[in-house]
Amino acid sequence: MKYLTLKQKQYLAEIANSYANLQCVQCAVAIKNYLQLVGIQGKLITINTQADLDYRNCFLYDDSIGGDAISETGYHEGVMVIIDGIEIVFDNHHPQGVAKVEWLANFQFFGKIHLGQELIVIEENF
Repeated sequence: MKYLTLKQKQYLAEIANSYANLQCVQCAVAIKNYLQLVGIQGKLITINTQADLDYRNCFLYDDSIGGDAISETGYHEGVMVIIDGIEIVFDNHHPQGVAKVEWLANFQFFGKIHLGQELIVIEENF
């Protein structure tokens, strides 16, 4: 298994920084393509708030950054790699990467706050 070098991690941050809010899919695709190009395994990680069950779940927020919703569709994507034995997720809001556990814990949406619903998390190896 190949590991990320410091230079590659810095390049991931540059890729992620080039995408604005609500551009998570494009960001995740660019990061995934880069990692595949350099031969690093990872996972595409997609979260779903189940907005199809309740339209109020369309708006997803990240407590770690505050401000506007990071999704208006109930979906968000990032790319996860293992660094020093820890699952780290990179997305357009966390260009330096954040531990997967923390990344998931920071998400807030109507159903979670008011109805106790949980995110659906889908991971796809590449």
